[in-house]
Amino acid sequence: GEVGKFFQTAQLYADEFVVVKSPKLKTVQLKDSLIVSRTRRGGLSQSYVREYERAYHETISPKLVVSSWQVIMDLALAGYGCALVPRFLCADALKARKLEIVKHRVKPIPFSLCTIVTNSRVLPKNARCLFECFGYDFPR
Repeated sequence: GEVGKFFQTAQLYADEFVVVKSPKLKTVQLKDSLIVSRTRRGGLSQSYVREYERAYHETISPKLVVSSWQVIMDLALAGYGCALVPRFLCADALKARKLEIVKHRVKPIPFSLCTIVTNSRVLPKNARCLFECFGYDFPR
C-alpha cells in the first residue's frame, strides 16, 4: 500500500517466530535457556519477552543474544537452549524431528517482511525483477 505521499510498501512474506528446542533437552526452564536475536526496544524478541512476562508474571532474561537466526537455530540443534526463530527457518528441522516446538503459554509472534520504496525513485532492473518474482509490480 501507500505510506504517505512518498513511499509505497508491499508485503513480501508473512511468518511467525516460534520457540524451538532439541529433543535432547528433556526438561527446560525457558526463562533460563532462551536464545534470541537482538532485544532492542520494539523488536520481535522484545515483543516475545513482554508476552512471556504477561503470561507468566515473571521476568525473563535471555541466556544468550546472537545476531544471526541461523546461529541461534544451530545452538538449539546442539542442545544449548531454546531458540526464538522464524518458523520458515526451522521448518526442515521440525519435519526431521531434529527440533520441536516448545509448548508454553506464549503464542507465536507474527511478523512480515516488507519492501519500502520511494515513489520518486526509479527502481533498478534487478530490483524490479526481484519484486516481480514475488508478484509485485512497482512503478518504473
